[in-house]
Amino acid sequence: MRTEVKCKKLDEKGLGECWINNRKFSCANLLPNEKAIVEVERNQIKVVELLETSADRVRFSCKAQSSCGACQLSHMSYVKECELKTDKIKELFPGLKVNPILGANKTEHYRNKTIATFARGQKGKVIAGQYEMGTHHVSDATMCVYQTVLSNQIVKTCCRLMEKYKIFPYDEDRQRGHLRHVLIRTNTQNKALVTLISAVADFPERKKFMGELKKSHPEIETIITNVNTRHSSAVLGDKELIGYGEGYIEDVLCGLKFRISSSTFYQIHHDQTEVLYRKAIELADLKGNERVLDAYCGIGTISMIVSKHVKEAVGVEINKASIRNAIANAKLNGITNCRYIAEDCTSYMLKAAAQKEQFDVAFLDPAREGSTPEFLDALSTLNPKKIVYISCNPQTQKRDAAVLKKKGYQIRHVQPVDMFPRTLHIENILLFTR
Repeated sequence: MRTEVKCKKLDEKGLGECWINNRKFSCANLLPNEKAIVEVERNQIKVVELLETSADRVRFSCKAQSSCGACQLSHMSYVKECELKTDKIKELFPGLKVNPILGANKTEHYRNKTIATFARGQKGKVIAGQYEMGTHHVSDATMCVYQTVLSNQIVKTCCRLMEKYKIFPYDEDRQRGHLRHVLIRTNTQNKALVTLISAVADFPERKKFMGELKKSHPEIETIITNVNTRHSSAVLGDKELIGYGEGYIEDVLCGLKFRISSSTFYQIHHDQTEVLYRKAIELADLKGNERVLDAYCGIGTISMIVSKHVKEAVGVEINKASIRNAIANAKLNGITNCRYIAEDCTSYMLKAAAQKEQFDVAFLDPAREGSTPEFLDALSTLNPKKIVYISCNPQTQKRDAAVLKKKGYQIRHVQPVDMFPRTLHIENILLFTR
């Protein structure tokens, strides 16, 4: 069925919200106030023809745009995108002054981490890309404008070599095949780490595959096979085999070197990460004699960047591989006033509160699910003068802010940062003081 609709607003997924026969639908590639002819099939809806376009619409050439779902705002002007994101933070924190989002100069080819899923495309050809929205169907995205050019080239070569050496994409339903995904990390020197995620420890012609992949792309510094035999949505398994190189690459961030491996967390937009961390440190207004907590520290980026401004920094992180990287990174940069602990942050904080440890400033950068009430309760017991809370999920950040408010902390500064241009995701910094 085809019908005419008018978009009312964008929903929480960045899709255009419209109504047909008193039913609400969400449609990709549709902006507020636009009119379009759409095709409705069961509960799916897609634009057939735009009748009235928004002044905020821009041209975007990605063939997978309407199905992939990764770049939800790619058809919206970047000025309008930044306004939209600032407004979303204002809605979450009413009554507070929200500074305009710190936008990015680089809005394409910025993602330094790529995960592509292998599948069979038309005529049995090996393709790689992202799962289409709400499905297990892979949308071919080997020319993604979101990922770095080098990453796209490596993904394309992997597909070609899989066909050459008869390496089959893993079929989740039939539980047959060899390669599930490829994970690629690139750095500012245009070097790459490649992790081949396999359902079997030794897929056919593995050494020849890796050798030719390296020959095709001299920028690759290390190649790893990660074995994932689980029947779940988790990308990485627990076993890794280094096939070439040292198993990591290094990147330079805020003048420091950081060692990055396949399973460790590292922000995906390099230039905006520098903007984010420098703003967070500026808000902390450090004097040089503070003892600082870096909770959910990952590979130690925040604590090492802040180290020259403080007396001591303690980083806590549950991921042991990240802590190993953090310790190595501190040695690599000659930093001696950072200490790293591999432990669940909540468990560590409960012990620290019981032992009456002293922290002057706490930096928090948790995963999307946010922190825990137990962590926040223990943190407030330690009574740091300032808390700088960085979040990639302002919804859970708001929830945690309410807990801290009950403990006597007030939000003094709200600063969103655009770490994910062309998507709905927003990074946000909150500064708390007593």
